[in-house]
Amino acid sequence: MSLFKTASVHHAFQAFGLAAVLLLSAPALQAQPTVDIALYPSATDGVVEVRLRANGDFNQLLSNLVFTISWPASSGVTLNDAQLTSLCSAIPIVPNGDGMQQAGGMRYQTYFMLGFQSPSTACPLVSGQELTVMRIPLAGL
Repeated sequence: MSLFKTASVHHAFQAFGLAAVLLLSAPALQAQPTVDIALYPSATDGVVEVRLRANGDFNQLLSNLVFTISWPASSGVTLNDAQLTSLCSAIPIVPNGDGMQQAGGMRYQTYFMLGFQSPSTACPLVSGQELTVMRIPLAGL
């Protein structure tokens, strides 16, 4: 019986210690802004744009970005990766090495970015504002 009471007191002190650490470090645990990525039609016919939007001013290191675009294979459309335009040197997005894939009636193209600098100076991500980072021409329209 006394072992159980000792263990309960020990767990209570552990819980108190964890709560104190979390309370004292709460300012350091503030959430960093999140970044949404979306695909939009461009003002130029036959071109789509990749845009980023942060929910807060983003001045952090954007070290990795991976996204996949999918569309019906029956559309006959392909993405002209040879003519894509990356619009921000701090966010150099490129197609992955596997190229376009097709499965289950859908086509897929994955893009990625590896970065080692903050985009804040070259192309800032300002809270709530969309930043166009890439344009991809479409073929087969």
